[in-house]
Amino acid sequence: AAHMDYSNENIQRVGEFWSADNISHTPGLKAVDLFDAVASGEIKAIWIIGTNPVVSMPNADAVMTALAQCETVIVSDCVAQTDTTRLADILLPACGWGEKSGTVTNSERRISRQRNLLPSQGQAQPDWWILTQVARAMGYSDAFNYASPRDIFVEHAALSGYENNGQRLFDISALSQLSEQEYDQLQPLQWPVTANAPAGTKRLFEDGIFCTTSGRAQFIDTQPIMTVRSLSTDYPLALNTGRIRDQWHTMTRTGNTHRLLEHTSQPFVAINPATARDFGILPGDLALVNTTQGSMQAIVVTDAGLQLSDIFIPIHWNDQFASRARVGAMVAAIVDPISGQPAFKFTPANLVKVEVPSWAIIASRTRLDCSGFLHWSLVPLNNDRGYLYQVALEDTFTWGDFITNKRLRESGPALARAQYSDASQQDERIMCHTDQRLELVIFSHQDKSQLPDVVWLQAMFDEPVEANYWPLLTARDVPRQAKGRLICVCLKVGEKQIVDAIDAGADTIDELGEQLKCGTNCGSCLPELRMLIEERRQLRTRRIQTLNVTAA
Repeated sequence: AAHMDYSNENIQRVGEFWSADNISHTPGLKAVDLFDAVASGEIKAIWIIGTNPVVSMPNADAVMTALAQCETVIVSDCVAQTDTTRLADILLPACGWGEKSGTVTNSERRISRQRNLLPSQGQAQPDWWILTQVARAMGYSDAFNYASPRDIFVEHAALSGYENNGQRLFDISALSQLSEQEYDQLQPLQWPVTANAPAGTKRLFEDGIFCTTSGRAQFIDTQPIMTVRSLSTDYPLALNTGRIRDQWHTMTRTGNTHRLLEHTSQPFVAINPATARDFGILPGDLALVNTTQGSMQAIVVTDAGLQLSDIFIPIHWNDQFASRARVGAMVAAIVDPISGQPAFKFTPANLVKVEVPSWAIIASRTRLDCSGFLHWSLVPLNNDRGYLYQVALEDTFTWGDFITNKRLRESGPALARAQYSDASQQDERIMCHTDQRLELVIFSHQDKSQLPDVVWLQAMFDEPVEANYWPLLTARDVPRQAKGRLICVCLKVGEKQIVDAIDAGADTIDELGEQLKCGTNCGSCLPELRMLIEERRQLRTRRIQTLNVTAA
C-alpha cells in the first residue's frame, strides 16, 4: 500500500489509516507459488484480472490443470476467448485500455491523467467498479464507497503522506484534496508531489540525502546464480523465449488484428543455419521442440545471429491461434529466489523434424474445427472477412471427409463446390461458394512452395468474384511470393521487393526508403532492412571471390 513493505510499523500504520484491525501481515504469494497453492487445494477461489496465465506462466500445463480443478475461477477480461477464459466459472466483461479513465505512472515517476477514448462496450465495466460492487455485496460498503477513479486516487495520495515526514520516498499527499474537476484536469507531473514540491520533483536526491537510516546511498553486492539445469546429449540446445516486434504478451488483442500478423503469421522456432543443417532441418520445415516439461510444434526459421547451441521461440502464440504453440508449457517453474521471476531465458531443449506429407492454405468465412490437422495456425482476414489457416496434414487426411463432416463451427449457407485434384502431387484445390461469394477456399500440395501467395488468397475474400470459379481454381495467374514476406508492414513492402532493390543498387537505408518507402514510417523494420543490406553485401563479396578464384 503506497509503496510500504510489511514491517510491523507499516502494518500498524496502514491499519490505522484504514481503521482496519484485520489486515494482512505478510505479502501475498508470487505467481508460481500462487498456482502451486491452487493445485494443492490451499486456494479454492481465484480471481484473474486482465492476464492469461495458462499461456504466460512457466509449467503452463500444470497451471491449466490447477485452474481446471479449482472450485471457483473468476476471470475479468475484455476478450471473451482466451486460453484462460475457457476455464472460468464466472467470466466478467471488463473495459479495455481505451475505455478506461484514471491515471498512469511511467518509469520516470510521471503521473499522467488518462481519459477514455471510447465509451464502454456492451456490459463491460472498469476493474475498479467491478471490485467495488463485489466488495459491497460481501458487506464492505463503507470501506468501498468509491464513486469514481478520483475517489480512489485521493485516498491513495492521502495514504502516501500519512505519518510520512519525509521518511518514505513515495509521497503524493499534495494531490489528496483534488476535486473531481481538478482531478480531471490534472497535468502530468513527477512524484514526489508534496507541500514543499506541489509541482512535482523532476530529479531525486539532489540534496545528496537518501531514504535510508544513514541518509547515504547503499550499494548491494549480489552474486550471479548459475542456471539450475545444464545442456546435455538429450537436450543440447538452449531455449530462449521472448517477444517479436508486432505482438504483445499472449495475443489476446493483437492476435485479432490482421495487420499485426502480416510480418510474422505463424509460431516459429529460430535456429542458427549451421545447427539446422546438423539436425537435418530446413527453413519452412515443421519441428517438434521438446524439453523435460513438455513439447510444442513450430515452423523452422534460420537466424545467423543466434549462437550454435541456441534456439528462440516467441511467447505469444496460444491455443486460440495455433496448435501446440504455448511455449510456457516447456519452461520449468524455476524462479529467482528474491523476485520470483521465472527462468524464461534458458531451458535445455531438443528438436526434431516432423515429416509432413502435405501442406495446405485455407481461407474460410467461419472458424474451422482443426482437430484433424497435424498442425495449424490462423490469421484473421482483413476487415473481419474470415480466417486464413496454414496447415500441415497427415497422409490419412482427406478433404472430402473434412467438408462432408461439416467441420465448420457455423454451418453457414448451402454451398456449391468447384474442385481440382492431382493425386500424384497431392495437389487439391477446392472452392465452396454461394452465388454471391466464396465461403471456403482450400489449396493443398505436398510441396509447400507450390501453394498460392497468401496475399492473393486473402484478396479473393476482399473483392467480389465472377460466377465462374474455374480460372481461380487452376491458379494459373497466382503470384507465388510476388512480394515475399512482408518486412515493412506499414507500407506493405515485402522481402523480395527489398532484395531486388538492394541487388539493383539501392544498398543503403536512405536509398531503400526513397525507392520503396520502407522504413520511413514507424521504423520498426529498420533492423531487418540493415540485416538484408548486409546479407546481400556479403553474398556479393562471396560471389566476387568465387569469380576471382575461378579466373585465376
